[in-house]
Amino acid sequence: MALSHMERLVEAAMALLRELAEVRQSLELSQTVVAAAMGTSQSSLARLESNAADAKLSTVERMAGALGLKIQFRLIKAGSDEPSVVRG
Repeated sequence: MALSHMERLVEAAMALLRELAEVRQSLELSQTVVAAAMGTSQSSLARLESNAADAKLSTVERMAGALGLKIQFRLIKAGSDEPSVVRG
């Protein structure tokens, strides 16, 4: 059975959080250090990394920033992996 659009979005968000947690670990940074850089608590970051919390985009961006990264989005045409040009 195919995943719905919302299920794919949730799956992608969870994968992004897993990747950020892996980056944190590869940099040998503790949750406490990264949480402090984000302006949050270690327990909040632990919930975020375990996907137990519904993450706001701003929170995920703060986590990426604390790791020296940024989140980049792009629009693609439905059913394609190629970037779409969006004109206003």
